[in-house]
Amino acid sequence: MKEPIYIKLSRIIEERIHNGIYNIKDRLPSERDIAVAFKVSRMTVRQAISVLEDKGIVYKERGSGTFVKAPSFEQNNVKSFTDTVGKMGYTVKTKLLELSQVHGIKLIAEKLDLPLDAKYFKIKRLRMGNDIPMALEILYVPIQYCEGLDHYNLEDSFYQLLEEVYDTKINEVSYKMEAIIANPIYRKLLELNKATALLKVTGVSIDLNGRKLFYEESIYRSDLYNYRVDIHRKF
Repeated sequence: MKEPIYIKLSRIIEERIHNGIYNIKDRLPSERDIAVAFKVSRMTVRQAISVLEDKGIVYKERGSGTFVKAPSFEQNNVKSFTDTVGKMGYTVKTKLLELSQVHGIKLIAEKLDLPLDAKYFKIKRLRMGNDIPMALEILYVPIQYCEGLDHYNLEDSFYQLLEEVYDTKINEVSYKMEAIIANPIYRKLLELNKATALLKVTGVSIDLNGRKLFYEESIYRSDLYNYRVDIHRKF
């Protein structure tokens, strides 16, 4: 059976995306321009674009056109952002926004089972894949667990730093996830041009000895990043 023209056209456009002719967030040529370039009808172009939409490769914005969509990254176990995004072939970059020392934070002391006057390194980082802002991450790390942490490069993998410098490995996480709407600060940092749903993740990371090592509050772009949770019944 002969392959429909719109399927062939959708495959050509997809190949151009994969080859970098059209990059993430680029607007595709108009239906008219594509029709003229490939000598097909606009209906054929519309059908081809629909195929790409169904595959999650492009998306439409009313009044603006059709754009190349970034892939969605899924985290379903104890892995760092670097591992999750890097395994898909993306270049991971981290921008350190803040490194300070704080203390007397009741919520964090309770979450980490520490006294109220415990001191922490506060680390705020913007996480990116191929220069696309994907997450804003804030970590509160007890100074008593990681003395001298502020002397190291915190734009590299934090998990790797813990293992290589502090001989500590994350064994489990206890997180709460909720949906929020991007405020002006998040929109600016994550380069969002409109109010967008975000995924807020808060909780603690626990090492192999059962010690609650740090508290995290992270904001993820829900159009790019998602968590999968598998729940098993215990008998």
